[in-house]
Amino acid sequence: MDMITAAEVIRRIEWYFQGGALQYLTPAQGKYAAKAVQATRRNTFDNLRLNLHSARHALARRVAALEAYPNGYRGRGIVICGGGAKYFPAAWVCIHMLRHLHCTLPIQLWHLGPGK
Repeated sequence: MDMITAAEVIRRIEWYFQGGALQYLTPAQGKYAAKAVQATRRNTFDNLRLNLHSARHALARRVAALEAYPNGYRGRGIVICGGGAKYFPAAWVCIHMLRHLHCTLPIQLWHLGPGK
């Protein structure tokens, strides 16, 4: 499989806007988006240097801090991991596109939480 260039990715995304399938953020939406990105920059977990010796301990700490899953949940849905400045924009685009394609499944966005 051949990789497409960054310019080609940008060109294809712009097609959605030019064709009216997507709209740019309003100034108010842009303000909230910028605030969300700033909040994710306080997430230090994305910046940890993990190696073979520290990864297991870091994962064990995070798993131990997870809340219990609600009992009795049944059904279908989508879970997207999207915390931190690296992953939040991609998660936002993914959710937006799922809704644009009329996907009505419930979506959970998982992140490490505020200040983590």
